[in-house]
Amino acid sequence: MAGSIFQAFDNSATLTFTLNGLSNGATRYSTFVSSTSTATHFVDALVTASCYIATAPTSDQAVHFYAYGTVDGGTTFTDNVDGTDAALTTGTRNARSLGILSMTSPNVVMRGGPWSIAQAFGGVLPQRWGVIAVNSTGTYLSNANANANEVKYQHVWEQYT
Repeated sequence: MAGSIFQAFDNSATLTFTLNGLSNGATRYSTFVSSTSTATHFVDALVTASCYIATAPTSDQAVHFYAYGTVDGGTTFTDNVDGTDAALTTGTRNARSLGILSMTSPNVVMRGGPWSIAQAFGGVLPQRWGVIAVNSTGTYLSNANANANEVKYQHVWEQYT
């Protein structure tokens, strides 16, 4: 009997990612996300970001987001990240661009995305992946708004009905 294939979406989740207080010029990466499941075969993950600054931006007035991944089960990741929530001091030389969050006004929660992790890697979702943020706002990311400075993701799969 013929059926149809539809996209299905998992519940969204928040990455473990300390963005509050991220200073201008600083780079930080999230913990990795595992996209393997015995019950569901994920084909993508959509990512959204929100950031907040309390003072007027200068410089590039943006937060740049990148994806990192692995092909060896998490032994090595892009740009030598280790899959934990930590500062990245070596830069994003080889990470894949996800998107840019424009930060042109202070005291406003800015939101960006959704961005596709699979698209960042040429159409294939890595087994384990994470997100890198580079603050180029000219100021720090403020924790004065509880609904900001976070990155969320939502897995996508195909369902046959």
